[in-house]
Amino acid sequence: VNDFGCSWRDGTAFVALIQCINPRLINLQAMNQMTNKARLEAAFRIAEKGLGIPHLLDSEDVDVDKPDEKSIMTYVAAFLNKFPEPGTTSVPPCTSPTLEAASAGDMFSEIEMEYSELTTWLSHTSNWLDTLHDPATHGNINYERFKALKSEADEKTVIYEKLKSLVESQSSMISITVDS
Repeated sequence: VNDFGCSWRDGTAFVALIQCINPRLINLQAMNQMTNKARLEAAFRIAEKGLGIPHLLDSEDVDVDKPDEKSIMTYVAAFLNKFPEPGTTSVPPCTSPTLEAASAGDMFSEIEMEYSELTTWLSHTSNWLDTLHDPATHGNINYERFKALKSEADEKTVIYEKLKSLVESQSSMISITVDS
């Protein structure tokens, strides 16, 4: 990071800030594979849900040639009071209802909603892709549709990774099987 402009454009610096504050919130491998827009949107969403930092920026305003430096400075300043005190090694508490529930019902509802959203999208997208085997009937997929599908897949990867980590943690609050 060399400035409060272009250095923040791809979202990696926001992801790094979140990861430094609470590593449990970020899957760096999944984030590195995303497009700039998807990475920015995921970082803003995770900062809001996981750290309680208001969503002040839009990905469309940051992923430009010259992002507004004052807007980025203002947003980055919100991260300052979320850092653990120097000398402490504990991970700060997570405010995300999917990782630390205020109530079990809230946690279950959000997990169930995300699981349902992911499986519905996968089913719909898989069925649509299966119809593309005959270009004479359906035409070829165009680049814009491919980009849109890739962006959707990047967003769904964030949900998948979160659900996967919950399943692997064998939390008693969820009943999603590994096969699901």
